[in-house]
Order: sequence, then structure tokens, then C-alpha cells
Amino acid sequence: MKKLLGHLALLLVLASATPVAVSHPSPEASSGVELRKATVVYMCSNGNTEVYHGGRDCAALRRCTYEVKGLTPSQAKAKGLRGCMKCY
Repeated sequence: MKKLLGHLALLLVLASATPVAVSHPSPEASSGVELRKATVVYMCSNGNTEVYHGGRDCAALRRCTYEVKGLTPSQAKAKGLRGCMKCY
């Protein structure tokens, strides 16, 4: 019960604090693909890949144990690849 009262008191203090300006993303940025326009995308060259990634730091791409190759988005689409669900 004491924890609950402590949390409520903290919420009241935070709620009464001076509001902070928050910027909202533009509608075109919220579509995902428009948010990240890469000039180079990456794919795992395991021979079975179906996706391309927006950056080498993607969690899904880091699991690749084969060579990671860079290519243009148009080359990736020409190979029939789709954007990674984590990246795009």
C-alpha cells in the first residue's frame, strides 16, 4: 500500500511539472520506409535471404553468419527482396 501511495505521489508531482515541448513526426516519416531512405542496403549472402536491411546494426542482420553484402535499394528490389520488418 505504501508503494502504491508513493507511486501516486510521484505521478502527481510529474503531472504538475512544467510541460515540455514534444515534436511529432511528420506523416511521411511515420510510414517507416519514408523514414529511412538508404543509398546502400545490406543483405545476408546465405543464398536463402528474402529481405534487405537498412543498416549493418540491424539485430536480424547481426545474426547472419555469412558474408554481408551492400547493394542499392533498386538492386535489392530487382532480386525480389523486401525490406526487413525490424528496419523498415
